[in-house]
Amino acid sequence: MNSTDHELDLKQTSLKGEQKRAYNLFDVGMQIRVLYIKVMQRVHDTKDVNTKQMNVFIKSFPPPLKELYRHEWRILSLLAPLQHKNIICLLAAGSGTGGSLEDHQFLVLQHYPEHYPKHYPKHYPKHYPKGSLRNYLTNHASDWTTACRMAISLTRGLAFLHTYISEGDTYKPVIAHRDLNSDNVLVTEDSSCIISDFGLSVVLEGCRTKNKNTQDPTMIFMAGTLRYMSPEMLDGFLNLKSMERALTQADMYSLGLLLWEIFIRCNDLYEDRQAPDYQLVFLKELGPNPTLDELRLLVVENKGRPQHSKPWRKNTQLSMALWETLEDCWDPDSEARLTAQCAEWRLYNLSSAHP
Repeated sequence: MNSTDHELDLKQTSLKGEQKRAYNLFDVGMQIRVLYIKVMQRVHDTKDVNTKQMNVFIKSFPPPLKELYRHEWRILSLLAPLQHKNIICLLAAGSGTGGSLEDHQFLVLQHYPEHYPKHYPKHYPKHYPKGSLRNYLTNHASDWTTACRMAISLTRGLAFLHTYISEGDTYKPVIAHRDLNSDNVLVTEDSSCIISDFGLSVVLEGCRTKNKNTQDPTMIFMAGTLRYMSPEMLDGFLNLKSMERALTQADMYSLGLLLWEIFIRCNDLYEDRQAPDYQLVFLKELGPNPTLDELRLLVVENKGRPQHSKPWRKNTQLSMALWETLEDCWDPDSEARLTAQCAEWRLYNLSSAHP
């Protein structure tokens, strides 16, 4: 993508960008490009119209992925009015015009920024300088306070997705993410986590899924990144009588694996205060590219779960309580797993202690 003369025709937003740098933040195997660009944004306001400079993420969908674009746009549009600080913000959506951008669809994404629009809380961080959770954990170990901040903010975002809200004009159905992994979580400057990439998410109402298009990719029950899939997802034994409960419980399994990735990089949990290098879940057991059959054998039949690559400090109530929380998130019995709200409450209580 060249850095000149590209225009995006976007709803309520006029953008003309100069590319500064490009890199992949989302890896869903579908050639989705995510660009970090500096743009001139025209802020629409009934009392004042200003031109601001801000950094945003442009998520690009080539023509074959038009339906995926429409689906993610619908999900993000449902979430946008509630302005949750641990959920990615949809600023605008539309199509490219001219050149290599012809017929591409775009989502303009950012955390709720300081200047767009005025009513957004000013304390919200504006950028994602630390990249994805996977990138951050690969390059940084953390102390207890930072690890808890990442874990609680991630869990709080998921709890919001799983909560039904209906108050006055405010409405949000339960939403299952269905692809929680360390590439689909962003880390802000203050080390808070932001859930992103809703291409496989599904709106849940009671026991039914709400999808207008029967060809929608989210109708496929086995969805997500293999190594983060729950046992019942891998084995095809979802409880079809209660899809809301089944899919939110599957999210909780994935959350447990992400919490493990966060806390194994916490220096304060080890006797020598030195966390081991970052590793993906099940990397040691199955390598970088596990197959469905390999995961079924490990996770479903043998009930394998992530283990300590290096022991945590022995016989401390804190480490035992934390490990119990992880186990309660990835329990083989989906009905026994914690809810996101309960997991958030546990982590919050643990955060006040110190190893």
